[in-house]
Amino acid sequence: MPFLFIGTSSRALTRSATHAHPVWEITLNIEGEGTSLIGEHEVAFDVGSIEIIAPHVPHTKRAHTCFKDIYIQVDELSPVLRSVATQGFTTLTCNESDGIFHLMKMALFRYHNAKREDHTLGVMIELIMQLLAEKCTALPQDAVLEDLRQQLTLHFNDLDFSLDRLLTATGYNKDHIRRRFIAAYGITPVAYITELRIENAKNLLSRQKESGLSVAEIGAACGYFDEHYFSRIFKKQTGQTPGCFAGTCKKRSEQ
Repeated sequence: MPFLFIGTSSRALTRSATHAHPVWEITLNIEGEGTSLIGEHEVAFDVGSIEIIAPHVPHTKRAHTCFKDIYIQVDELSPVLRSVATQGFTTLTCNESDGIFHLMKMALFRYHNAKREDHTLGVMIELIMQLLAEKCTALPQDAVLEDLRQQLTLHFNDLDFSLDRLLTATGYNKDHIRRRFIAAYGITPVAYITELRIENAKNLLSRQKESGLSVAEIGAACGYFDEHYFSRIFKKQTGQTPGCFAGTCKKRSEQ
């Protein structure tokens, strides 16, 4: 896990100036309590509060008395951590006996008191990221959204599939449930179905010679009853036609 810097407040502060970074920042509050302003959102923090903030998102903190934190700046995050930062950030909590709390303190010490390229420090950062991802996946799930996602996964290749009918069946306004789905998974329901269909199509196309299926048949197996529409969507998503992806299209010079 590439990381750029590990730091801490040089002293207890009552507030920090509004600022942003070109990289991801993970902050653990180790002293004090107050309110963070991240983008346009106000978030309460206290000891053990963790904030994961996306690049270029402005943020600041104001404490009731004073605060101190440890921060790690990284240029990339795992898909799990990126997926929960749908508003440009996400927050988690831990306590002082938590492994994340201890690891971030140890990483801070090692970063400033040992060789920066020390392999042990990289292992610590990787473990911190893994523990953060586990906390994210352990968060309570929205039962309505989980059921919707399951239905999309089970029926994405049904030719008579109707997303509108499925959204209506949730009992909520369709625009409302779409917004909730995006907030939870970082993707629209339509885009989620498309990803499932295209991944399935890629798998079938990679075995087209063995299966003998035509492009039209593969499209139908992935929920597309129109071969031309399937080819258009596939090329838009992958940059290749189904035939070229499968290795069966001919170059112009060969025609």
